[in-house]
Amino acid sequence: MLSCFSFFMLSIVKPNQYYQVFLPQGVAMGIGALIYLPLMTLVSQHFKARKALPMGIVAAAAPVGAIVFTIMLNHLFYKLGFTQGIRAAAYMTLGLFVLGNALLFVPRTKSISPASTQSDLPIRPARLVWDMPYVLTLTSAFLLSLGSNTPGFYLQLFAEVHGVDKTVVFYCLAIMNVSSFVGRLLPNHLADRVGAINVYIPCLVLTGLVELAMLGCINVVGLILFSIFYGFLFGSVIALYLPMISELTPPGVEMGKRMGVALIPIGVASMVGPPITGAILGPDYVWWKAIVFSSIIILAASACNITARQVHRRGASGQLPPRCESPLDTPHALDSVSTDLEKSCHH
Repeated sequence: MLSCFSFFMLSIVKPNQYYQVFLPQGVAMGIGALIYLPLMTLVSQHFKARKALPMGIVAAAAPVGAIVFTIMLNHLFYKLGFTQGIRAAAYMTLGLFVLGNALLFVPRTKSISPASTQSDLPIRPARLVWDMPYVLTLTSAFLLSLGSNTPGFYLQLFAEVHGVDKTVVFYCLAIMNVSSFVGRLLPNHLADRVGAINVYIPCLVLTGLVELAMLGCINVVGLILFSIFYGFLFGSVIALYLPMISELTPPGVEMGKRMGVALIPIGVASMVGPPITGAILGPDYVWWKAIVFSSIIILAASACNITARQVHRRGASGQLPPRCESPLDTPHALDSVSTDLEKSCHH
């Protein structure tokens, strides 16, 4: 309701009144977006194993919305003006929210095992939430969000500076969203077979390398190819992030808390990243500095994830499963972990 309300309030803002845009778009809609995490957690509760693909399907709604709203608002603003165009989008959003809420329900059985109870789970102190793989993963998420702003915020300016037609740039953004949609499905399907972190790391490394290739994309063909590959890879790392957090979570640790904290560094970096990139770019548009900076930051993020996987495999917070199944996903694995913990406590 808050998201819909902010949409309607956005339609009545006056020109050259920054605070009137900031309050509904920045504050109210930002608070309303907090619904994202409960939805992802609820989806994960419906599946004992192979959670990556369902969570990827939910995440794939974002690029679909970006495509639909971009094209729709572009036509509505031209025909109806800003006020009526925003209101039409708000009414559509309200209808979709009503439909979405009608489809939500909590599964009757627990996501770990029907026979397990709270007493069966090993008790984990709050400090154990901050294990080393988790901290490294959060650091990686911060760096990724810090370094991924150049294409998202400056691709249009980059194309215009190099003489590319504005219509082509518009379609490049649409192509990037379509590729992002595909990237949130196929890698997640593979992650259910080989593990989310094992798919996340190669996608993250390739994202950093493809972003570096943006330096050579100064014509129409180059921009289209860049939009395809970058959209696919960046969409994959976005969709695989929370399944990877689930995979790295030890038994007995509250999943909702882990996922909630895991989104904080992304929000902070998304707020400070664009101004930093803009300052590096400068008034003279020194593109190589901004692009190289972003690429190095993303590659540093991949190094954090590689380290997190190695630490996790060595047993710092449990063994990495061969498939995308956390120790909570199978009763036998849960019993084994509980037994090992009890033995260690007695010793």
